[in-house]
Amino acid sequence: MSVPTSTPSSQIYGESTLETAAVDDFHTYQSTIRLASLDQSLTDRLHVILSMFEGRPYQFDPIGDGVDDPFDQRPLVCTTSFDCMTLCSIVIALLATDTYSAFLKALNQVRYGDQTPGYFRRHHFIESQWNEYNRILGYLASQMPALSNDYPIHSTQQTIHYPNWVEHQKQYLSQRSKTDYHLAIDDLPITLRSPTSVDVDYIQLDDLRKSLLDPQMQGLIHGCIMQLVCPNWNIESKIGTSIAVCHLGITLLESDSVQFTHAHIGDQVVTVHLIEYLDYISAYMPHVIGVRFERLVNKRFCD
Repeated sequence: MSVPTSTPSSQIYGESTLETAAVDDFHTYQSTIRLASLDQSLTDRLHVILSMFEGRPYQFDPIGDGVDDPFDQRPLVCTTSFDCMTLCSIVIALLATDTYSAFLKALNQVRYGDQTPGYFRRHHFIESQWNEYNRILGYLASQMPALSNDYPIHSTQQTIHYPNWVEHQKQYLSQRSKTDYHLAIDDLPITLRSPTSVDVDYIQLDDLRKSLLDPQMQGLIHGCIMQLVCPNWNIESKIGTSIAVCHLGITLLESDSVQFTHAHIGDQVVTVHLIEYLDYISAYMPHVIGVRFERLVNKRFCD
């Protein structure tokens, strides 16, 4: 989760342009797979998707909750720009589907589960919402149990204070739209009416760095979503609660090196050697104590 920093994509491109761009990207992705005669494995699909999105600009929160939502009427899809969470969400939905309508359905499932799209029904929190519901839906599977067989795994408990976060969001939404929102507690999903605690497992940065040339480790984290764990990050004053996961991206084994693709804050979608990114974390993100991995599941369904 990040802090808003710039203009929403819908204000830059226009809503119809965003939706047209997403349709074009979907068909480009599908035609690339067909023309290359790929075996359509998860690895092949990931290569195509990540190459297609490489270099696209970073944009905080580029996807809205649809025309029926009172808080954020922007389109339910955007592929012209990304933040870390929307990049991973769109990757999951593309991996799972073969038609555009199925892709939109999958993207809504990734972002809202079985709920109707809406700002306060969106999976804003990676550790307590996004991971949990996407495991249930079969899009993700925790890779931490497999890693624990050979590598030391640690755990931290994080309290997510949903009511405080809601109050901060009301202020943020009011400032953005110049509208004074009065949100009653009964208007909120039950899950947001009280704080919750979640256990978050992770591997320490140094332990991952030491093992990164091990073929076994490389195989275990190939085709995963890597999540940065930051239980001691002082972010409450900005969003109303502390969080345990602050950033995420996709790991992919290329030759003998693990690559990390993510929407780099303030920049663009980039791919770097994971070992170099771990050095970056150590130098510039002292609040991050470790990383965890969710395996991408090759779940495919059509209309």
